[in-house]
Amino acid sequence: MTCRLFLSASAIFASPLTRATQTALLTCKGHPFFTMSESPLVLLRNLRECKNFGSFDTVGKYVGAGIEQNVKEKLTRDLKEDVAGDLLRVQIDPYDAVDSWWNPLQQEESDEHIHRRFTKLWAFLRYGTQASTAILVGHSHFFRHMCKEHVSPEFRQAEPEFTKVLDKHKLDNAGCLRITVEWDTANDPMDHPVIHSARLVFD
Repeated sequence: MTCRLFLSASAIFASPLTRATQTALLTCKGHPFFTMSESPLVLLRNLRECKNFGSFDTVGKYVGAGIEQNVKEKLTRDLKEDVAGDLLRVQIDPYDAVDSWWNPLQQEESDEHIHRRFTKLWAFLRYGTQASTAILVGHSHFFRHMCKEHVSPEFRQAEPEFTKVLDKHKLDNAGCLRITVEWDTANDPMDHPVIHSARLVFD
């Protein structure tokens, strides 16, 4: 069931930070979305990692087409030619990462700022894409904040220990969390989305 849903995803989005974009290309290598539709990997600035004060690894350097060039240069340098070749054929659409999409080094993101990013991301996923199942490749602290803010009270009651883990601990590198999201008020464009279920997969 989980593998079928993963392979049926009709959109793949990633943070514009180099490590996330590379992870998306590597972990989704051979995914039907890329091989059958020849669709691009789409970058979303609001998927970037949460910014603590002085977090060097959350500050970007490249924008627009420069992101794809940098990512593919590093893949070519670090991987065998036959592996890199398949990845290099996937096009990368910078979408809204065409100008400075990161927070300055000296700036720490507040919870309110992170909340606004979630609001924009959910709005895009609800209205900006036709995909009912999508893969989001981002960062562990970002997804921890997402679960803490959006997991439903009903799921917390049904899975108290697991939801506490989601609140307090970050995902492992290359960890995969399958979530089901619903908007409880279908006609309200600003309705708060709710995560009704979550499961770690490919463990």
